[in-house]
Amino acid sequence: TLVQVISSYYNVVIQKQLISDLKENISVSEERLKIAQKKFDIGSSSKVDVLQAKVDLNALKSTLLRQNTLLSDAKEELNQLLLQPVEQEVDVTDSIPLMNQYKYEDLKKSIMENNSDLLFAQKNIDVSKYMIKEGKSNFYPKLNLNANYIFSRAQNQAGFSLLNQNLGMNLGFTASWTIFNGFNNINSVKNLQLNLENSNYEFENLKTLTQLALIKAFKKYQDDIVILQLEEENKILAKENLDIALDRFRLGASTSIEIKMAQSSYQDAINRLSDARYNAKKSETQLLKLSGSIVK
Repeated sequence: TLVQVISSYYNVVIQKQLISDLKENISVSEERLKIAQKKFDIGSSSKVDVLQAKVDLNALKSTLLRQNTLLSDAKEELNQLLLQPVEQEVDVTDSIPLMNQYKYEDLKKSIMENNSDLLFAQKNIDVSKYMIKEGKSNFYPKLNLNANYIFSRAQNQAGFSLLNQNLGMNLGFTASWTIFNGFNNINSVKNLQLNLENSNYEFENLKTLTQLALIKAFKKYQDDIVILQLEEENKILAKENLDIALDRFRLGASTSIEIKMAQSSYQDAINRLSDARYNAKKSETQLLKLSGSIVK
């Protein structure tokens, strides 16, 4: 449930970031349309540039409308997970922080100490051991102690005995020892020992699977961090390229095709960066889940 809530929360963050970046790209398209219109008015370019700028601007505005819908859907899903009214407004921070640069050995140690599945499997082993002790107790003599305290009082209005009262304490014990019951006790203990062996096997198998999952999750986390760093750099480069293309278009040193390609490249960089941020956070969340640290 925590993993779902965390993923849903940062999905809201991602949709919010995409809206902010889309608005920035729309501002560039509006500036591009103004420049194209001025060039057309003074006769230095054809109407094709104006029409193409309008088409691209409308396409971005349409994308923004769809993005607003995705943001609303993401907020409703988060409210549903939090058992809040789905129409309740939810606001989130506009960032996706990563907690730490994790070390594999620390995570591996934490798994053995805090992973809930492994702890549950270990408890099953302990229960199996106690059941064996209980089963072996049938081989030993049994001693039952009994104690009673008696007090009674009877009073008559007439008769030979007007008052009868008893007071006393009884103690006793019984001892028993089952000599032979058709090997039932022996078979029962053997079955309990098999249950213990099975619990040990399940624990070792689960430990191996969990460690394998950790190796894969840690490798994916490392890859996602590197990808995130690359995409952050790519967005900066794409934005710089877009600014240069807009200046060149303003000065008449480039065509509308060039600035359109720069805008498209910038939008792709935005989308890839959002995916990279979300994937890195999901990888981190999976590491925390495996290591049993997600509630800290």
